Amino acid sequence: MPAILHQTMQRVWRTATLQMQRLWYLIAKENLLWPTLVPIRVKASVHIINVNNKPVDCWIWIREGQELLWKDGCFGKGILSRSSPTWQQRYQRETAEQSAENKPQERYIEDITQRRREARRQIRENTNEKQHEEDITPVVGSNNAISAQDTMRLEKMNDLNVSQNEVDMMEPVQLSPFEALFLSDIGCLEALDVSHENKCLLHTELYSLLYTCHKSDDFDLKYAAYYYYRAKGWVVRSGLKFGSDFLLYGKGGPARSHSQYSVVVRKLEQQQSEDTADLTESWQHMFGLSRVCTQVRKSLIICYVNSYVLKHQDSILPDLYQFEIQEYLFKRFNPNRK
Repeated sequence: MPAILHQTMQRVWRTATLQMQRLWYLIAKENLLWPTLVPIRVKASVHIINVNNKPVDCWIWIREGQELLWKDGCFGKGILSRSSPTWQQRYQRETAEQSAENKPQERYIEDITQRRREARRQIRENTNEKQHEEDITPVVGSNNAISAQDTMRLEKMNDLNVSQNEVDMMEPVQLSPFEALFLSDIGCLEALDVSHENKCLLHTELYSLLYTCHKSDDFDLKYAAYYYYRAKGWVVRSGLKFGSDFLLYGKGGPARSHSQYSVVVRKLEQQQSEDTADLTESWQHMFGLSRVCTQVRKSLIICYVNSYVLKHQDSILPDLYQFEIQEYLFKRFNPNRK
């Protein structure tokens, strides 16, 4: 009886209209799905890469509603920017009909990174006593000083010769497979297959496509972990640059603060494995990863996810309610700390 009731409730939920889902998210006592209250249905173009008529990868791009996705959930990444899509604003700033000295001093993440790199380069040159007078005008602590690299960047942007009508279409926002599937699951995304005349992909079809492209990466397990942390209110981003699967940000996302946790997803069977060689290799990797997390001031979480319900359901959308997740906070012992 409980199983039948659960299946009935699940079918009712899936057939509910988008407006009813939004209303439920707003009146729910605990809004666990923050930040996912995207007020419109965003259209995404799916570009499938085929090898021997088999999909091996796909890009999911959004050209309308990029700022909305970023502001209301920190979804996606600008393909010409570090995170939030700011290429259009930076291009218009650099190509404005003003002199370099009188330009408005707008600051983006790319500008901060550029000045930090330039300051480090100046320190290296000063240390090696190889700095010349015509090298670079100092920019640290000055609002109007323009560096040589800024001038070079301005010349490169001017050489692009992008018309004003094309500027807003130059930088689409690329969604990760987990972000696209999650937005499709909650009814905020409409995936259009470009290779089949913008055919609308159902949620199950999108999952089957992404599962086929990323099957070797335990896609189903990682999506369960992604959904789990998103539903708890975390902003989940890729942890590839730190050697993990995900990074967890608090409310506000990367624009407000650094990530607090680094998450590694593992099968629940690996926790109970008796193969000594696999355990040794896994723990050696964990020791190195924990050291990296300590250096960047993050806490390492090992997220074990079961896969029992997936043994005979390849490429079929699983029921996320049947997943079991166990979390362990992994800390590196440091004898120098009290």
